[in-house]
Amino acid sequence: LLYKNYEESLEKEIGIEPSKRIRDYYERILPHGGNISEKVPSGEKFWCRSSELTFMRRAIIEGESFPKAIFVHGEAGICKTSLINQALCAVDTKKTVILASKSFALGDGYPYCSWNNIMAQLGSVLEEFKIHTDSSVQSILSAAFPAFLKNRRTNYNADIALMAERNPFLIGEMISNLVAKLSLHRRVIMVFEDIHWFDTHSLQLLTTFMEEMPLPITLIISARPESSKITLNMLRNIKSVQRWKIAPLALTSFRRDEITEICSSSLSGDIFKDRGEEYFVRESEGIPLLLFEMLRALNENPSSDCTNGLGGL
Repeated sequence: LLYKNYEESLEKEIGIEPSKRIRDYYERILPHGGNISEKVPSGEKFWCRSSELTFMRRAIIEGESFPKAIFVHGEAGICKTSLINQALCAVDTKKTVILASKSFALGDGYPYCSWNNIMAQLGSVLEEFKIHTDSSVQSILSAAFPAFLKNRRTNYNADIALMAERNPFLIGEMISNLVAKLSLHRRVIMVFEDIHWFDTHSLQLLTTFMEEMPLPITLIISARPESSKITLNMLRNIKSVQRWKIAPLALTSFRRDEITEICSSSLSGDIFKDRGEEYFVRESEGIPLLLFEMLRALNENPSSDCTNGLGGL
């Protein structure tokens, strides 16, 4: 807001614009030239977590100069995804390519399945920027990732597929080379959500990719607490061609004052007053997912029973 007022005053009163140095500095602090509170995904309202959001956005900015891995960890329902999405809202998508993937408990039934969405996106971006991919690389990567360069109808045989399945080191080197080529055109941010669901091949591939990556990119990785210590140790022990900066961020439950603020602002009528602050603190346990489901249910039906967790909603 201060910058906007300054910019408007210069133009109105003396007919000039701020210097390039000032504009660059402002854009570096807030990449889209907007206020943090204004940058919310369409249809979403972002509550609290201001210090965590500031931490992530600073880490993302720092990732322009050297390889950065931001590791967000916390319980299920603690809103890791919401925080990541919020932090990425300030990224200038005209200058940045964001490749994202989310893993699930059952996976898709084949090795490297946690990478398939990212590889599909990578293939599309490579074609968009007309970045050359050797036929042998195309064949091996298409064998491991069915969605990679799917529009080219690449041919591959079973022998190559088996070789790719056994060799995450070869595949990791190939992917790092392609991402390095892409990073010469745009800044690259890669998001791996729920790494605790990674299959073994996908996890090996991630470590190899990080070890072989020759240029600065930013990784955002999320996980639950049960795997956070192992994952953090893995990231810190990466022996790469360039030193990765690791930025861990632990998300905890909402505090009492945050729960009170959210409930009093979100509930209509006297619902919050009738139920009482202690009710919402006790029944939600400060877990954002549970709290927001309680608020949704109560706004739809003020007499809803919210004492049995998500099962009761």
